[in-house]
Amino acid sequence: MSFNLKSAPEKAQNTGKQYVSPGIYDNTKVVEVVLLETSKNKVPYMEIHTSGPNGEIGKSGKMFLSTKVGTNEDGSPKKMSAWEMSSGNILDFIQAAYNNNREQAETLFGEVSSNQQVVDKTAALLVGKVVRAKFKGEEGADGRVWPSIDKVESMSVTPGTLRYDATRDIKKYRPQSNTAEAVNADITTGAKDGSDLPF
Repeated sequence: MSFNLKSAPEKAQNTGKQYVSPGIYDNTKVVEVVLLETSKNKVPYMEIHTSGPNGEIGKSGKMFLSTKVGTNEDGSPKKMSAWEMSSGNILDFIQAAYNNNREQAETLFGEVSSNQQVVDKTAALLVGKVVRAKFKGEEGADGRVWPSIDKVESMSVTPGTLRYDATRDIKKYRPQSNTAEAVNADITTGAKDGSDLPF
């Protein structure tokens, strides 16, 4: 038996799933809305999953559903709850999918009383609908860029108003330094040798 590369195809075919890259895409179709939870604290959140015109897989960021207003690191209350931020994203999707205004979108959604009902209602309104979507990216430690939906607009908007700039729309990875020198600098007011401590 002998092996050679003469029978290899011209170009290797990728048989895995194709994911969307950061950028702007017309005809982005909502394929599902899912209720998930964080692995650590089991905090519920919703994601909207999409498919591009060539089947590329995309998704929204995590849309947390808590109606409680949290606190900042300094103890002051945050300006809004996670739900208020997420509801704005859902509203944007409905407006884009139906090419309607805020009041019409609010009326379509109505009012629900549980996390599962939020997901079910959002899915009923959006699955199968098509929008123009802007995907931003976040670079991981391995150098790969993980895209998520940043903004959406109606396909009826011509020309589109979404803008993409790789220098602003891809968040670069910044490793956290855990060296003793960095930790010492963090707990003092700046001098690495601790000479600036008041005691």
